[in-house]
This record gives sequence, structure tokens and C-alpha cells, in this order.
Amino acid sequence: MYTTPGQLPEVVEVPTPEPGPGEVRLKVTAAGACHSDSFLLSLPAEQLSAMGFPLPLSLGHEGAGIVDKLGPGVSNVEVGTSVAVYGPQGCGRCYVCAQGKENYCPHAAAMGIFPPGLGAPGAMAEYMIVPDARHLLALGDLDPVQNVALTDAGLTPYHAIKIALPALVPGSTVLVIGSGGLGHIGIQILKAISPATVIVADIAPDKLELAKDVGADYVVNSGNASAVEEIMAVTGGRPVSAVVDFVGFQPTFDLGAAVVGMGSPQVLVGAGAISAKHGLVSGRPYESMVVNPYWGSRHELIEVFELARKGLVHVETEVFSLDDAPEAYRRLHDGTLRGRAVVVPSHPDVGRLCGRVRLSRTAVRSQDAGTATFAVLGGRCRLTRGIGGEPGERLEVLGDARVGSAVNTGRARQERKRARDYGPDQEVRIAHGGGRPVVHGAAWQGDRVSRA
Repeated sequence: MYTTPGQLPEVVEVPTPEPGPGEVRLKVTAAGACHSDSFLLSLPAEQLSAMGFPLPLSLGHEGAGIVDKLGPGVSNVEVGTSVAVYGPQGCGRCYVCAQGKENYCPHAAAMGIFPPGLGAPGAMAEYMIVPDARHLLALGDLDPVQNVALTDAGLTPYHAIKIALPALVPGSTVLVIGSGGLGHIGIQILKAISPATVIVADIAPDKLELAKDVGADYVVNSGNASAVEEIMAVTGGRPVSAVVDFVGFQPTFDLGAAVVGMGSPQVLVGAGAISAKHGLVSGRPYESMVVNPYWGSRHELIEVFELARKGLVHVETEVFSLDDAPEAYRRLHDGTLRGRAVVVPSHPDVGRLCGRVRLSRTAVRSQDAGTATFAVLGGRCRLTRGIGGEPGERLEVLGDARVGSAVNTGRARQERKRARDYGPDQEVRIAHGGGRPVVHGAAWQGDRVSRA
């Protein structure tokens, strides 16, 4: 709960909300932490009030959960369904909303309609209220912990890239600026839906390494004075066909403007503010565009989830318990996350037993066993984070499991390998330094997993 301007959120006890007419209550399975939250945390109380953001406020505009209770009049969704929440909610009645573009609803703010976590109570809680079932998208077999961030960190890049897509023909090049939480997903989307050569610029070496891991064709350190020349060397001296800027500050805008070509879009996804010259004698290439999109439409979110189902997009995720949510925000602010932070709330029907994880068939819970994090959903347990270990370390699997391995190559790059089946009481040995066993979709049948 965000209670004090300028301070980190804190964990507090609040009454379980009850759904009113037309509303749906979710038992939250996962909530994403985003830089938009960090932006809110930086604002003074007066500005928060002027924007219509009352405190205290539960954060979390990336949310997923199990339909737990229906308000009067709700009949088009079933209790027990695993869903994700479409965040940028509009009035649902105007011409723009009728096209599914509630992110651009012109009436929402005046009607007091705000996204969860950005004015309305969010998903950083054990339960949340969704005002209308139309905002719920069935996840099916998608893991909510691994995919909740797609509701913003996937949808926002997808919408931005769709704007640039007409320019990304065979032989084209696109410059992606920023390879953090949104950027690393945007790179994958570009590789999945366009034939363009993807060049990624960032000032952080670890972010450039992440860009290579998720498919970037070329990376450039944008902190180098020669960054423009390095980009132009990749393109053979030609301007890039499009720029997608996930940072959105003046230096990154200037970098994009230096390499963008005639008729090319420069799409600003980052939440910063910039100034730019336009006009016939401004020196900017003719018909080049500066576009500032916001979030995305409901049908685009459906398309993003389809990319995830086909294995074309995945989110680099670090998982935190609800008690550790303030730490997630601290690391988000400090820029030390690899990808996205996801908070998994606790529920009273799951707890610890002798240092191991006790799982309930009806529970949704994340717990730590050593350095492993498990999410339980309808009796199915998935390993949602890797188990870090040393060469030769043994892990005990209590119950049937399907486990794959990811090993470090010479570039310290995590590569997924084909899954293997393990039976009860078998041992899994980490054979490579930094190896990280991960579950590939199947469930643990036993009731616990522990260090050997």
C-alpha cells in the first residue's frame, strides 16, 4: 500500500473487498511492478491529488488472478477461471471504447475511471476488484507469474511496434533504445512479427547482454560518443527505418533523431519529456513522425498472449513475495532488476512446514525453498524461478516433476534446454556452474520440494 508520498510502499492489513453490482473479485496470483509506479512514488502529495490519485492506494496495474466472487448481475465469467486484467479501462460506451481502444477513452478521467494501481485499487494485494468482466482475459494454460507483465510490459511495446510496423519491410532496420523491462520484450516482438534487423542501444552492459539474449541482431552502447557512427555502420550509412524509444529522455530522443530517416516513425514509449524541432527548415527528415503512444487495446493484448502461447515472447522475471514488495520497488528504482519484478501475494491456506513448502490444492501461493520460488494454482505447482546452485550440488524432487535445465554458455547467456522427466525421490544434479533448473509447464504431483 502506498501511504506516504516519497516513501516506499508498505505492507498493511485491509478488509477483503466485496464486489458490487457488475464487479468481479479476483484472488490475485501475480502483480507486476513497473516504472510507472516509481514515477508515482516520486510525485509530491499536491501533484498526486491534482492527478486524482488518492492515498492510501494499492499499487499494481499489471494484475492476474483467479475469479473468486461475482457481484450481482455478472454472468459472463466463471468462478475459478485464471485471468489477466486489462489495465487502461475506459467508459466502455464511446466510439473509441467500441473499437477496443479503452486506453484512449476521452471520457475516463472526467468520469473518475482510472487504471488499477494508477488511481484505482491495484493488484499488489491478496484480492482486487475489477469493475467489469470485459476487462478480464482468460489465461488458459499461461502461467500468471511468468506472463502477468505482458498486460503492460508486453502490450505497450506491441502497440508501439504496430505503429511502426508499416515501415519495417524486408531489408529494414529498427533502432530500439533501452533494453529493460519493456525493451527486452519489445525486441522479441520485433523479431516475431517483423523482418527488420534489430539494433539495440543502451548505456548499461548488462542490459545490452540481455538484448543479445532475447534476439537483438546488433547492440550499441549509447553512452559512447561514437554511438551514431556505430549505428550507421550497421545500416551501411543509411538512416534507420524506425526508432522505438523505451527511455524517452532528451539524450535518447536526440540519438533517435540523429539516425531516423524520411517517412520514418520515431515512437516514444518512455515516460520522459522531450523538446524537438519540427518544420520545413528544422533539419528533420521530411515526413518523419514523432509518436507518443499509450498502453494498448484489448484486442492487442489478446494478440500478445498468443505470441506467448507460441513461445515467441517470454518475460525475464524476478519473483518477490508480497512482504518483499518494497524491496522489489527499491531494486526497480535502482535499476538492478533483470527484466521485470513480479509480486506473488500469499493466501492463508498455504504455509511453511519444517522449512519446506506446503502446497494446498486450492491455493495460490509463492514460497521460497532455498532460492527456489513456486507458484501453486489449482493443485499444480510450477517452479517459477530457477534454483541457483554450485557445480555438483544435488536437488531432491519429492513427487513427479518435469524439469528442464538452463546452462551458462561462454557469454554467460541462459539457454533453455529440452525438458526431462523425473520421478519421486530422484536427484537432480546441477552439472554446470550457475545451472538453473526450471519447470517447463508440467506440475509437481508431490506436496513439497526441497534442497537435497
